[in-house]
Amino acid sequence: MINRYASKYVEMQIKVLESIKRKQLKKKEGAHRLGVSRVTLDKWLYRYNRFGVTGLEPPKRKRCAMAHNRTAREVEDEVIELAEEYWFDGVETLCDRLWEKSRVTLHPTTIYRILKRRGARYDHKWSGTRKRTKKQLYCHGQVGQELQVDTKYPFGYKQGKVIYTAIDDASRWSYAKAYT
Repeated sequence: MINRYASKYVEMQIKVLESIKRKQLKKKEGAHRLGVSRVTLDKWLYRYNRFGVTGLEPPKRKRCAMAHNRTAREVEDEVIELAEEYWFDGVETLCDRLWEKSRVTLHPTTIYRILKRRGARYDHKWSGTRKRTKKQLYCHGQVGQELQVDTKYPFGYKQGKVIYTAIDDASRWSYAKAYT
């Protein structure tokens, strides 16, 4: 039987599947009416034949229980205290400090996850994860302040032909001349 939460779409599914079972409707037309692929319609038809209407309802999702190996709250609090006291230390150093202070061994990855989960570090506000702007190298604001001059010997040194190139760093204006 259709439960009270079944939508009109489920009712339409049942009508289409029944008419396909009675060979009144082709699978291609049924898939088009329901707006799904033939493969999906075949899955629904299989479930409907095997389980009935309950096979068409989406399965209930299990709620995830808390992790069985979660670090104790007291240890997490201690990690947070150490991270606030030694804000400049990384997770490996915090791991060593935790061992020195309370003889608790935690992997650096665990310390990182605690700090991230509790919002102490490694989020968008923390300065260590902020995107740094790249410095623009070799470019000055004033034209003519710096020139890059280069020489090329296209046919080797013995030919005696040299190409001099000069590029202005601010305007990227370039000049080249060949000399013998």
